[in-house]
Amino acid sequence: MKKSRFFVSIHAVLFAALGFINLTHTNLAHAQPQLQVQSYNIAPRTTDSRIDTALDDHFAFINRTATPRGRLVVFFPGTGAIARNYRLFPAVAANLGFHAIGLTYPNDETVNGRCGTANRDLECAGAIRGETLDGIDRTPLATISRANSIENRLVKLLQHLQRLYPQDNWTQYLERAANGDTVPRWGNIVVAGHSQGGGYAGYIAVVKRVARCIMFGAMDYNVATRSMAAWMTGAKTTPQGEFFAMGHLRDELVPYSLLSQEAWTAYGIPAAGATLNADSVRAPFPQTRSFFTNRESTPVGAMLTMSPRHNVPVVDANTPLEQGRPFFQPVWEYMLTAPALTTSVRATEERTQAIAPNPSSNLITLAGEGEISSLTVTNVLGQIVMQIPTQQLPATLDISPLSQGLYFLRYQSDFGIIRTSFHVAR
Repeated sequence: MKKSRFFVSIHAVLFAALGFINLTHTNLAHAQPQLQVQSYNIAPRTTDSRIDTALDDHFAFINRTATPRGRLVVFFPGTGAIARNYRLFPAVAANLGFHAIGLTYPNDETVNGRCGTANRDLECAGAIRGETLDGIDRTPLATISRANSIENRLVKLLQHLQRLYPQDNWTQYLERAANGDTVPRWGNIVVAGHSQGGGYAGYIAVVKRVARCIMFGAMDYNVATRSMAAWMTGAKTTPQGEFFAMGHLRDELVPYSLLSQEAWTAYGIPAAGATLNADSVRAPFPQTRSFFTNRESTPVGAMLTMSPRHNVPVVDANTPLEQGRPFFQPVWEYMLTAPALTTSVRATEERTQAIAPNPSSNLITLAGEGEISSLTVTNVLGQIVMQIPTQQLPATLDISPLSQGLYFLRYQSDFGIIRTSFHVAR
């Protein structure tokens, strides 16, 4: 592990190193939420001999006494971390009736670090994440084969678990693609992760329709343009109300102000309700999709990790315990099981997709009714290319002056801030 990248500059600490590491392999049996959870550690090469990088064990969890939900939770560790460091969260999920997996994947370098602090390409982070997900070559900054990709690792792990424990029906989360390949059944999968791993959860939820997305201290921020990566701000395949997030007010690596104001807004999270203080609020929680904490790390975790507050929300060694149970367990349970959004917020979700035709060469129409304001269109560099103070829906916009490419549209409505994207085709 190259520790020097965390000390090069303040930008390297804050942005290039998003997704940090937990260095410990702590035995946390005493902190397991309930003893009836069965857990298995499985070496990736046991599932597929072609896997030749990121070889630390996967972990799988199931509670056979819980009522099955027919949903799989896949948790992605942060940069340089391994599934062993994150056993409490998937164990909580298993107690709720989920099948759960902590997946080891290629995460030895930060996404933001590979893109660099001077790189103005807002597509850089998405290209790296896309290649890591499916192994299709997108960028020279990543060299991920299909065998080492997230999708292949997950497929092969589920097939391996099915062979070992056929009674648990692990392959219900797989399906056959149109080309005949076996792929994850993303619609029945909850993706979750910490830091860089939270970014992968978010990315997958953007490009795939997943059951839910849960992110801890995660975002892709382009330092050169002072904006979020393009994949975060465009249209999303997973409905807006299925994105959940948690951050630390004094996070050493991911500034909470950027996380809560920019990253979470890009996912539409604030539209679902006010961010709750996980340190003081108690279940049952009012409707929300976001939480913050200001708790300190456990003493052991503070000694053994370089960014303990960054790890507090979910890393085993750092997250506080209360009477032997994770202090944030009620928050985790809410994020995993909260009901669908209310009608008014679902309307916001529908409006994020209500733009047609897309792509277009000259005119686009925003569907709906009512008055909207503060409408802005920005290009991939974050530059405002169109601005309209007030408009009545449905609204038709003339985009003929814009060059070919991807653009992001943002406006204020009665339901909150709406974000979507469109392509100009020539």
